[in-house]
Amino acid sequence: MNSGGRFYVYSGGTTIGTSISGSEYVYSGAALATTVLKGGDYLYSGGTASGTLIEGGSEFVSGGTTTNATVFTGAREQIFTGGTAIGTVVSAGNMYVYSGGLASNTLIIGGFEFVYSGGTINGTTVDPHEKITVSVGGTVLGGIVLSGGSAVISGTVAAGQAIVFVNSGGDLLLNNTPAFQAVISGFGIGDKVDLTSFAFLSGTTDNYVEAASNTSGTLTVADGGNQVQLNFIGYYGTAEFQLGNDSNGGTAVKFV
Repeated sequence: MNSGGRFYVYSGGTTIGTSISGSEYVYSGAALATTVLKGGDYLYSGGTASGTLIEGGSEFVSGGTTTNATVFTGAREQIFTGGTAIGTVVSAGNMYVYSGGLASNTLIIGGFEFVYSGGTINGTTVDPHEKITVSVGGTVLGGIVLSGGSAVISGTVAAGQAIVFVNSGGDLLLNNTPAFQAVISGFGIGDKVDLTSFAFLSGTTDNYVEAASNTSGTLTVADGGNQVQLNFIGYYGTAEFQLGNDSNGGTAVKFV
């Protein structure tokens, strides 16, 4: 499709292998193996897309569902109200989840994912040097796997989930500790939990209490009447946690 052109897919219609430099609008039909060079691929209620390659421009999902898309350098995937993205690979571009949107089983190997207030993610893996940001009002379901990447969490992570550190170099930044109720698993050398809103002062202390099962425990970081508790999976001791200034006035927790 040439630049500026428009292509419409209605109920019962299917496109296969389309290359887009203009706009493709999918209402109740299906778009398979579309390549977005520039312009946009628009999925509305009832519309589905599978295997989209977003090499430039954007894929807009509003009420529709996209499965196994790949987002390349300079491109973006945007999930709006009622839209669902499943199995997206963010290779070097950007993914945005807006209010009412849902992104499941996302893999970030380049670029970043940003979740706005009202947006939801369900199962995300972040590779080394890459990042996911969940803003205030955003929701994490299904936990996050930090495979050397970082997660900046200002939204809600309810109990029953896990933030899993895999390999080394993972960084979990918690801007809203009361809304963080998940457990932390796999925490080890090179990993960090940054309590950005908990000031690191000369009197800041930590204490780890292992559960009777010796498979989990609670780390309490305190300064006078203020305290934060983090629940870990695994066998640890207080001496294995090191507190320090995160360079922005918050408290960094590292494994030593």
